[in-house]
Formats: sequence, C-alpha cells, structure tokens
Amino acid sequence: WNESMVLIVAFITGFIAAGIALYFILRALFITRKRLTEGTPAKDPSVKKEKVEFVIDTFSTLINKLKEKEGALERLRKQAETRASVAESYNEDILRCVGSGVISFNMDRIITTFNDAAERILKRNRDEVLGLSCADAFGPDNTLCRLLYDFLISGNPLSRQEVELQRKSGL
Repeated sequence: WNESMVLIVAFITGFIAAGIALYFILRALFITRKRLTEGTPAKDPSVKKEKVEFVIDTFSTLINKLKEKEGALERLRKQAETRASVAESYNEDILRCVGSGVISFNMDRIITTFNDAAERILKRNRDEVLGLSCADAFGPDNTLCRLLYDFLISGNPLSRQEVELQRKSGL
C-alpha cells in the first residue's frame, strides 16, 4: 500500500465513523424526544430535566470524540503527505542521477517525467515537453507514441523495446 491509499482509507474510515456517530446522536435525540412527547409527562419536572441533560451530555461527549478523531485523521493525512513528498523527492533524485533517458507518461499519454539524461539525449528542454502529449512532443506517427498507445489499449507490457526517437521537427 502506498501513502495515498493509506490516506484514502483513513479518510473513508473517519467519514464512516462520523456517519455512525451522527446516526447514534440523532437516534438518541429522536428516542428522547419521542419519550418526552408521548403523553406520559413526568410528574416530577426534574426527571425531564435529567433526561435532557443526559442527551446534551451524550451529544457533547460524541462531539468531543469526533473532534479527537478529526485531529487524529488530520495528523495521519499530514504524515501521509510528508511520506509521499519524501518518496517523490527520492525518486526525482534517482532519475536525475540515471544515465539513461527516462520519460514517463500518464494514462492520457501526457509526459509527466523527463529526466536530465533525456534532455541531453533528445536535446529538448524538460520545460518544453512536460505536460505535452506524446504526439505533440514527438509527432503522431512516432514509434514511441504508437507503442504507448498499443500498451494503453491492450494492457500488455512491453519487454525491452528499442525505439529511435526523432524530434517533432525531424531533427
């Protein structure tokens, strides 16, 4: 599991816990309201007051517990973000040091990584190509773009393909 999955699970768990707590709060309020309005008035007004105070105390306790859980969830989210940031920085450092050109694409075939070696080999500035589609960066008929498209359609990974890349302008 990576940090983003932990964050999502923690968020969903907190959301479910909040929903359950809200359910029990509302249930307690409705039951108390029903008992108070059922036509069985207590002869002693202090009994009604005790019931209302009990509901208020229960509600207050639940609110405090929800605040504690929210704080814990926020701490977990910050930890997950920190871990993700450290891992991303580590990966970027590795890519910077690799002698081979590394280009990565997202599922929409947009360039998301273009390391220093790729800049040197292809004589393209990282800032020029990051965010571009494969076709926009290398031309629609480029072998790399066709291989990427085939992979995304079939889902079958490629095993060691050598590809000759040319800049879009043909240089």
